[in-house]
Amino acid sequence: MRRYAFVIVILGMFAMVLLLNKNPAEINSFEELKNFEVNTRVKVEGRVLQKINLYDEVVLLKLNKNIELICECNESFVNKTVNAVGKVEEYKNKKQIMVLEISVLN
Repeated sequence: MRRYAFVIVILGMFAMVLLLNKNPAEINSFEELKNFEVNTRVKVEGRVLQKINLYDEVVLLKLNKNIELICECNESFVNKTVNAVGKVEEYKNKKQIMVLEISVLN
């Protein structure tokens, strides 16, 4: 009986790993971002037009696609093309992306 329970637990853990590692959805415009629910993992690529300091190390990055990224970063990404993975959040009825990882493409 213990062997069967052990096998079931191992299979369940394997299924959880597969579900948690799914690729984020790619977004190309703000209109696409509106269609996603809060806490959905997304990926966006674009040129940073403006950086606004919110508080401490938290900044708001505005992309050329009218998408806003909330990032806890020290670097200046202005006029650089970035690739960001994050989760969708909503603030004052407007969708934004809370950045989990960000990289500069050029």
